[in-house]
Amino acid sequence: MRTLHSKYRTVGSIRMLPLMLLLTLVVGLSGCKTSRKVTSSLGEPRFLSSKVQLTIPNKGGTITVNGTMKLVSGERMQLSLLMPILRSEVARLEITPDDVLVVDRMGKRYVQATRKELKDVLPKKADFAHLELEMKDTILMILIIKQKVAL
Repeated sequence: MRTLHSKYRTVGSIRMLPLMLLLTLVVGLSGCKTSRKVTSSLGEPRFLSSKVQLTIPNKGGTITVNGTMKLVSGERMQLSLLMPILRSEVARLEITPDDVLVVDRMGKRYVQATRKELKDVLPKKADFAHLELEMKDTILMILIIKQKVAL
């Protein structure tokens, strides 16, 4: 009977090993946190960069494409979509207050149109200022949720 008890005890300590390693890693990495806070005297930041995930409906289901979004406040927004496996750029969308540029890297073609040309196609609230405001609000909300989860 003692032999069985010692075998279970060994198995239990082996199961505890990954938990102990994880706990050690978490405690070790928590000490790496910086004590400095970055503040801007201008108020809100002028530049914004984020990873994005775009889901496109298709005949057989949906296709999900990863990418990056870069925003320069008041000047330009760039959305770059990347191929899933090779991580090379498939398409790029650049929006400025005056025009829109769509570049198809796979098909080697592009389209550039002004706001006046797109006025009939786009909804009424589809201007650069409204798009910029929506992107900043979305990113701000995500950051607030992440901070609440971290606490």
